[in-house]
Amino acid sequence: MDEGRLQRIKDALEEAPDESDVASTPDVSGLAARFREESGAPTAPQKPLLNFDRVAFPKKGVLSFFGGIYQRFGRFFRGLSEFFSRLPIYSSLKENLACAGMRMEPENFLVISVTGAFSFGALVFAAVALLGVFLRDVLLGLAAPFLGLAAFIGVLLIALSYPSMQANQRATHVDRVLPFALRQLSTQVKAGVSFHRAMQSIAASDYGLLSEEFAKVAADVNRGDTMENALLKMSRRTKSRGLRRTVTQLLRSFKSGGNLSQIISDIADDVSFEVRMSIRDFTEKLNFINVIYIMVGVVAPVTLAILSAILQIPLFAGSIPPFLVYFAFVGILGVMVAILYATKRMEPSVW
Repeated sequence: MDEGRLQRIKDALEEAPDESDVASTPDVSGLAARFREESGAPTAPQKPLLNFDRVAFPKKGVLSFFGGIYQRFGRFFRGLSEFFSRLPIYSSLKENLACAGMRMEPENFLVISVTGAFSFGALVFAAVALLGVFLRDVLLGLAAPFLGLAAFIGVLLIALSYPSMQANQRATHVDRVLPFALRQLSTQVKAGVSFHRAMQSIAASDYGLLSEEFAKVAADVNRGDTMENALLKMSRRTKSRGLRRTVTQLLRSFKSGGNLSQIISDIADDVSFEVRMSIRDFTEKLNFINVIYIMVGVVAPVTLAILSAILQIPLFAGSIPPFLVYFAFVGILGVMVAILYATKRMEPSVW
């Protein structure tokens, strides 16, 4: 650091407020920023703004209709996209898009999602409002804005969660065949085949998405990229924890040396053991889920039917409105569907 920078830092310290003055509070953040500026230290990176130049709607299909809406009200949808880009779900959108195999920039996907969700919410609002006018129902007309807003937020959250769901589904397909592919890779390396040729045989085999990923690795290596970089790119294109751990162990073995076939075989054993443990944990959870499902699917409807019949007795001088009973049964059905969906999501990858 030269004498000029030292002198400027000294001047900044001399200009700081006196500590004896209790009423004055020094601007610590501003003073620290000034020190960084004077000393040449790097400042904290700022959050980049959305690049709306990347936004492009497909020219065919339903999305092209949303593209026409965006062209007319682009400034409005850009403001909404800026607002929703602050959601935590947007921070991982780029990674989820890459892991889901969707070649789209996060700004483009966000704008398309916001435009489509807002159009759907406006359609729900118009339909409910017109229905309220047609039926002359004031409550239905007052509920139209809330239903439209709920539809907009619900569709937007589903759209932003779609890449994550697709990425998890692809990871499940990879985890299902990973132990078998690793054992084939270990056998060929042990037989004297080079790792690159063994990897090409995995790419030519019928392992689905895993074969496609190994084919991309082989293509990257053939184009001049190193094996380490190609494997790292593959680990970033998937959310499979088993595959990422495999890539990490392979890179360590490349640097440290050792019996590569034995290392790959050990990785396959570890992955298989984790799969068996996940199946055991899932079967234990099924016992508790079965009890809850029986309570919701059998006990709750019977209890509701008995209570509704009892309340119809004149002794209680009252009755349950029919729509409440209908809503209760629909709620029970919804809970049953939710339990089935949650159980399906909890299933191990090889189940």
